[in-house]
Amino acid sequence: MEEQSQNNSIYLNNQRVVFPLSIAIFSTGIGLRAMFQAGVFVCVAKALEVSSYGLYVGLLALATMVGSFTGLGSRVLIMRDTLKGKENLRKGWSKTLCLLFVTSPVLLAIFFLVSSLVLPGGIPFGTVLGIGIAEVSLLPITYMGINICQAAFREFSASNIMVMSTFPKLLAALFILLLSKLYDHGISLLGIWGILYLVASFISAIYTVWVVTKKVGKPVWIPFGELFTTLKKGIPFSLNVFGEKAIIDLDKAMITRLASPQVAGIYSVAYRLTDFAMIPLQGFMAAATPRIFSQGKINQEVNVIPKIVFWGILGGIIVGVGIYFVAPIIPRVLGLKYEASINIVRWMAWLPIVFIIRNLGQVLLLKLDYESRVTGVLLFGASMNFLLNLVLISVMAWRGAILATFVTETVLIFMIVFLLRSNLRIGKCEQIISQFTKGTTKPKSEVQ
Repeated sequence: MEEQSQNNSIYLNNQRVVFPLSIAIFSTGIGLRAMFQAGVFVCVAKALEVSSYGLYVGLLALATMVGSFTGLGSRVLIMRDTLKGKENLRKGWSKTLCLLFVTSPVLLAIFFLVSSLVLPGGIPFGTVLGIGIAEVSLLPITYMGINICQAAFREFSASNIMVMSTFPKLLAALFILLLSKLYDHGISLLGIWGILYLVASFISAIYTVWVVTKKVGKPVWIPFGELFTTLKKGIPFSLNVFGEKAIIDLDKAMITRLASPQVAGIYSVAYRLTDFAMIPLQGFMAAATPRIFSQGKINQEVNVIPKIVFWGILGGIIVGVGIYFVAPIIPRVLGLKYEASINIVRWMAWLPIVFIIRNLGQVLLLKLDYESRVTGVLLFGASMNFLLNLVLISVMAWRGAILATFVTETVLIFMIVFLLRSNLRIGKCEQIISQFTKGTTKPKSEVQ
């Protein structure tokens, strides 16, 4: 184990890029990916009717939540353990692939069952099939590849995977937009889009496997016992990802059922614009996470935390103000059918601030090996968000969804801050006791 840790340390130190450059690299990759995603978003939203787009987004949100269990959190666990010197990169990559193939079939069956019960009728089978396989089985491969490259401090490779995860979808979206000019039937185009989405996701997954295998080596055989151990340890991380996805995406699936696909389409467009605006914050988190995991005890670095929080909140405020004033661009780009999204975007201007605060808090808790506490916080948030959406969407439509998100995020931030403050107080007490013990305990030779 010591030799493995030493080899990893040498490898990681040789590959590491300075933090500001790392942020720039990740922001560039995320920015290019977002540009392609914006192209996909614009093409698909223009090609489909508002109600068809709402059905697509609701289905996508549900598939994303189910897909959060693919691999059962092994990708985050292995990234953390690699950076701590507890895991070998090649074996970690092999474990993530094995667990993906083990968990995907069961999760796909669950997705098909839940989608038939939760979502409204009228969604073509090709769309359900394509989105389900793409999000539950193929997209997690891309995430796994990005995490492995993060663990190796291969920022360029991670950025390349980010970009290639979306570029094939952009080509597919341009094709569906062309079809819409020739064949004006939204629900039929929705079925075709599902198949194209699947093909594009398959290409991205193949590219990811090629890049990661080239960087860390071909996958190796993993004994079942070792795989089972990783499986058990990764379950809290998968619950974390599910809780995160449920907090973010649950309202999109529920608003499709509780309000209407039309309202869901307008709401989803507004949410998408907000996501694009938060690209710099996502780049910050992508660069900060591996460095937080790889450093020493958090109590020894407490002086750095206020600076990170300060710049994060400042960035969130700037992004929020930008979102508010950019909102009127929506109908100019997508057409007057999405004009109602302007007010929704302005209601979401506070999201970037809570995004950066909550995500930094979660990473710090995970660094302290408090997976169970993070899991509890996120699952509580997911349950709270579900109940609030269930009540508020029926009464207030999209305003109820935003209010539910705001209340949930605020409560979670207070919970995370409380847990961090409790740990810091305990850490300071331990340091005082340690210093007192060292100062008062005499060597045995003196006692004798």
